[in-house]
Amino acid sequence: MFGFNRGELDNVKGAFYREWLPNAKQVFLIGEFNGWENTTALSSEGLGRWAVFLPDKEDGTPMVPHKCQLKVRVETPDGQMIERVPAWTKLAWQDHTTNLFNGVNWEPLKEDQ
Repeated sequence: MFGFNRGELDNVKGAFYREWLPNAKQVFLIGEFNGWENTTALSSEGLGRWAVFLPDKEDGTPMVPHKCQLKVRVETPDGQMIERVPAWTKLAWQDHTTNLFNGVNWEPLKEDQ
């Protein structure tokens, strides 16, 4: 499944994030959670699928919290780096100073629903 999906990897709770980017050379998930830096690389799963597991923090909260703004940074076949709103995002907010959009991780905790 694409987008953010809660799950476990090796008994560690967290979220899987997947995108379909068939021509990408490399992919990063960037946003407020990592200072918009290329520190969260996705790995190719083949056939254009890219994924990363985002373990929960020590206190049990998600690495990418509810209402966190984010984008996908993609290296194209010719070496350009482009940013885009994740295809599977549930919400996008517009920055009215730049008119650009950011995806928003919309995953409220159960007590906030």
